[in-house]
Amino acid sequence: MRLKNSRKSDECLNSRKSDECLNSRKSDECLNSRKSDECLNSRKSDECLNSRKSDECLNSRKSDEECTGSDEPQPWTILGTEYLHREPWLTLRRDRVKLQNGKVIDDYFVQEFPPWVNVIAVCENGRIVLIRQYRHGIGKVYYELPAGVHDREGESLLEAARRELREETGYGGGRWTRWMELSANPALQDNISTTFLAEGVKALGSQELDATEEISVTSVTPEDLLRIIDNGQMVQALHTAPLLRYLMTGGNGGLGRGSFGKENG
Repeated sequence: MRLKNSRKSDECLNSRKSDECLNSRKSDECLNSRKSDECLNSRKSDECLNSRKSDECLNSRKSDEECTGSDEPQPWTILGTEYLHREPWLTLRRDRVKLQNGKVIDDYFVQEFPPWVNVIAVCENGRIVLIRQYRHGIGKVYYELPAGVHDREGESLLEAARRELREETGYGGGRWTRWMELSANPALQDNISTTFLAEGVKALGSQELDATEEISVTSVTPEDLLRIIDNGQMVQALHTAPLLRYLMTGGNGGLGRGSFGKENG
């Protein structure tokens, strides 16, 4: 009887071991299955992420290259123009315009000016040539870039910039780059201000000022220039913007390195 019970006990033990092995295998299979699912999900997640990135890149390219949807603003239609004032330094006109949505503005005022040119003139030692003059509009003396008006027939913007630098400061020569184009107020003014970067300029002679010009000339380091702008001693936005770009991106004497400009002949 005891032998029979012993065999049953062994069978039960073997049965339990068999169940445990089976459960263990199932557990391993489940674990492997879960790992497989996790890997699959991970791959799918990566694929989805890559897909989204691809879509974003595609959308970005479409936005840059096409950007011609129905919501894209369009130029207004000018229905009529009347000049209210004409002077060399200020021309004021009144336009009657039709908007994209069909609405009409009867009195839209535009100030006409000739193109402006400015020069960031940098000496071989990295110092930047600046001028100081009184500005009656706000009643103060400020630092500025050498600058002027492009108003001579047959003269290019580059030629006008070279002339203004020579007349206002006595400096010239160097390597010239078309640096930046800005508008003082694109809503109300029709002209563009073009800044040139002139590197390696030298003092060639004395100033050649107009009868109404009272201009002093100095040169400063990039660090001093940054302090001048930061202290509010230069407030002409059409000058500070290209100067800050120069200080950030480089040029030979800038605080950074590199250049985004394009060479001009």
